[in-house]
Amino acid sequence: MLQSPSSNSRSLLKVIGLMLLSISLFYIVYSVRVGAAQAIYFKTKNNQLVPSDFQPENNDIFLQCQKAQKLYPYNHLLLSWGAEEAFARSEKSEGSEKIYYIKLAEALCDRGLALNRYLMPLPFIKTQLLCMRSIKDATIYWEEYVEWDYWNSYNHAVLSSLYAADGRFVEAMSSLQLIKGSEDYAEADKMVQKYWKADAAKPPR
Repeated sequence: MLQSPSSNSRSLLKVIGLMLLSISLFYIVYSVRVGAAQAIYFKTKNNQLVPSDFQPENNDIFLQCQKAQKLYPYNHLLLSWGAEEAFARSEKSEGSEKIYYIKLAEALCDRGLALNRYLMPLPFIKTQLLCMRSIKDATIYWEEYVEWDYWNSYNHAVLSSLYAADGRFVEAMSSLQLIKGSEDYAEADKMVQKYWKADAAKPPR
């Protein structure tokens, strides 16, 4: 038996209503998860949690980032802050604690870069981490970043320092010339001069 047009309309409206309800519920749950992840980010960042004793298994940065990622895996802001904080702690640590924080910074940095490879300070942290192993690799990585954000004087300031650290003073001076007159020039020039003097002080080969 055929249904009347009004019956068909009611059935169609029910289907549409259920679809809209499902979509609404999805976005409500999604919004709650994003909100909770952002709350973790702001709470962690503002509290600047620092453990009194070093305990990798209870590390506050790692746990907070893990917790936020489970709720919202695209929370690159927390990953960026976590990588920066872990790297800062590595510079104040020694021994196994220093190694742990370096590895933590690398893990968080790589996760963040996988979401947004151009979000500062992640590229800068990655460059600093690469410098620990190879100035050449760090310079290549930073050169690629500078190609993307070429008109930022700070990027050329960092690049000139990397060139100088690698003994490539002609390129370092070229980078400096590009930012002459900018607010980043003086500090970059100071770094290049520092590496130049250190290189000149080396005994002849």
